[in-house]
Amino acid sequence: MKMRLFVAAALLVAGITAEAAGQSSNETPGYLDLREVESWFDVEPSLEVNVEGALLRLAASAAKYEDEELADVLYKLKSIQVRGFPTYGPVPDELRDRRDALARRLQKEGWDSVVRVRKHDQSVDVFARMAGEKIAGLVVVAVKNDDDETVFVNIVGDIDPDQIGRIGRRFNIEELRDW
Repeated sequence: MKMRLFVAAALLVAGITAEAAGQSSNETPGYLDLREVESWFDVEPSLEVNVEGALLRLAASAAKYEDEELADVLYKLKSIQVRGFPTYGPVPDELRDRRDALARRLQKEGWDSVVRVRKHDQSVDVFARMAGEKIAGLVVVAVKNDDDETVFVNIVGDIDPDQIGRIGRRFNIEELRDW
């Protein structure tokens, strides 16, 4: 009897693990592995957010009582990743070159460039990855000299463009707050 219970529990855990692995956000078309950009900097991220799976569902459940519409948005997402790095003083040419190379690669991989801002003190790029008629992922790259910070954001899931600002306000992501 104990052996059957053990085997049943093992199969249940294996099934849950396999299901979770099958639904991993890094296997979806809107995912960008932000570990790549971490290697561009000689310092640890000053801002790091990794919300997916059970944590994202927990955030959605908590939001349900304050903002049911936000909860519906969060339930449709698979992950939210943010990395912020200090960039003291003028942005080095090497960082601009890497940002531009990333933009070219994303476009080759099927991402659409939807926003591109270049000012003397900042640059912002926003890319969307479509899956049919829906947005499956967003990538935001914001380099700001005046804030001495470079921020990368990746949101994965069924994304409603009208709700991006709400996500930014909920997770305190300045680059998305006023979307």
